Amino acid sequence: MKRITKHFKSIALSGILLFSVGCTDSNEESKSVNPQEESESVQNIRSILQEELNGPNEELDSIWDGLHSAEFGSEKYKEYFEKRGEYIKEHFKPYVSKRFYEAYAIKSNMANRFLRDAYRNGYELNVEDIMIKESETTENSYNFTVDVSYVKDGNNDPQTIQVKGLMNTNEEGKVVRIHLHNSSELDYAIGEPAKGHIHFVLNKKFNSHEQLDRILNNDSRSIGDYVEERLLVHYSEKVDEMDVKIASLNFQEIAHENGYKLKAEEITLEESETAENTYKFSVEVAYTKDGSDDSKTIKVRGLINTDEKGKIVEFNTQNGEELVNALRK
Repeated sequence: MKRITKHFKSIALSGILLFSVGCTDSNEESKSVNPQEESESVQNIRSILQEELNGPNEELDSIWDGLHSAEFGSEKYKEYFEKRGEYIKEHFKPYVSKRFYEAYAIKSNMANRFLRDAYRNGYELNVEDIMIKESETTENSYNFTVDVSYVKDGNNDPQTIQVKGLMNTNEEGKVVRIHLHNSSELDYAIGEPAKGHIHFVLNKKFNSHEQLDRILNNDSRSIGDYVEERLLVHYSEKVDEMDVKIASLNFQEIAHENGYKLKAEEITLEESETAENTYKFSVEVAYTKDGSDDSKTIKVRGLINTDEKGKIVEFNTQNGEELVNALRK
């Protein structure tokens, strides 16, 4: 069926981004899993990757076509919404724990997220290769790398991208956590640049790392170079460089001055239904004093506006003072 590029009308179908944030490469030691001896955990992980990164198929196309064409709240809309729920139950629920299913697929609407974005922008995804490695240091933890090809409707030249992350399972082999390292790269690829830009900036804003620590120990010119090389590309040309520095590094500078490390435990991104190019975000930020193993968390909320190209125009943190006060204690 013909793909439609307009936004969905229901919050249940809005683009919500929920995942743990980490470094691009895992530091954990791992060992390759022999496909001939796959455990139930590995089989479930492989199934999730296949379901989430292949398609959308004709059934999903039909469901999303129906939801988009129906009037919100109508009987037809309810019919297709129920069909979507049944699809997720069949193709996602068998591989995850009950608690994770309710949190990830129901409350956060994350199941089929990339396929939903691919549908909206006229792309098709195909899994070319999956590599899963079991951690040798963390029980029930598995690193994965997936080669995903993506092609625009009407184009015969597919491109390929690697998606990396890890999943954790319980004793029964059911997945209880999905942690994506570089989801923003796939967002860019399938025509969701705003999500990619926002995720990158939030990641840099709330995750301490050695490169930035070294820069903050040097002169202001080094900071300026960092902003120009790493951050300006994610902001609209209308935004002043100094405003980019303040928006992106203010918490990092305060944390560095007071001997704290920051880590974004979880990022939630929700596209506004009433204001165009506006996204609500919340970040669970863990902050830890240097030399201490005792970390505390604060949920930081705010709004981000983007331009038509998806680049950030305005960045507003609603309760940033709570984090600032915590870092200055």
